[in-house]
Amino acid sequence: MEQEKSFAVEDLDAVAYQEHKITEAYAFKRNMFFVPTNEFAIYRAALKGVVRWGASDESYLAAASSPDDLAAEEELKKGLKDQPGMTTSQIWEHLHLSEEWDAYVKGRRTGDLSFNLPIFRAFYRLKRKTDLVTCGRNPGTFKEPLYILKENIGIKVGKKTCYIHSSKARLLDQGAGPDSEEVRLISPMDILVRDQTWLKTFFEYSYTFEYFKKKGMKWPLSILVGNRFVGYFDCKMEWRTRRFLIKEKNIFDSAFHGHKGIGLALQDLTAFHGAEDIVEKR
Repeated sequence: MEQEKSFAVEDLDAVAYQEHKITEAYAFKRNMFFVPTNEFAIYRAALKGVVRWGASDESYLAAASSPDDLAAEEELKKGLKDQPGMTTSQIWEHLHLSEEWDAYVKGRRTGDLSFNLPIFRAFYRLKRKTDLVTCGRNPGTFKEPLYILKENIGIKVGKKTCYIHSSKARLLDQGAGPDSEEVRLISPMDILVRDQTWLKTFFEYSYTFEYFKKKGMKWPLSILVGNRFVGYFDCKMEWRTRRFLIKEKNIFDSAFHGHKGIGLALQDLTAFHGAEDIVEKR
């Protein structure tokens, strides 16, 4: 949908780098996204096989796991413990390795990896594992990232093998109950629906649409009821007329035709955009 009019960059900075409610993460290829911190582990587990920079996180970490690599990782974590966010250069200055890092960077440009010390590999390893996270951006260096150990800012993102959103943790102590009727309208840009393999595996749901189509472009909002995708809306907000247009409604399961929760979710969305009227095209 359209960007919220009152949104400012400062608002994003506060939520990401001061309140730590969202976290920067590489999701697809080399694209960076902000994801909810409480759901961070879910994204990492789901996307560990995505290939970027020649290898997936899973294969990269498996290859860079020699005793020297693991020892260097512990050395780096010890050196950064209780330290504030720092740029890459500041990290190596703090660890008295500036000259070695400069030699490594220069050598890497010419294909010479003889200066690639285990502690430098540990730096990239910690970034891949997201034990080293971005906690800010330095405006004086074209928004160069500031890195900090995740443990230094208290980010906890689930267990090693099983993950659950913090808002649902209470359900672990409850017995099995009826299926949830909670309704969510999912943006086509959400990582959940962009991962076709994930969708087909866990939800038996998939679709495609053209991102850069100039005319007649669709913006399908997938309808998630409980743990089932039941269809989608193709919507558009007309800011000039303050009308919220439903260009297409496709409900796959007839049991959800006229579902009150879907209607209420749509009303909430239109109210958020300040629409004065909902128009459904036939």
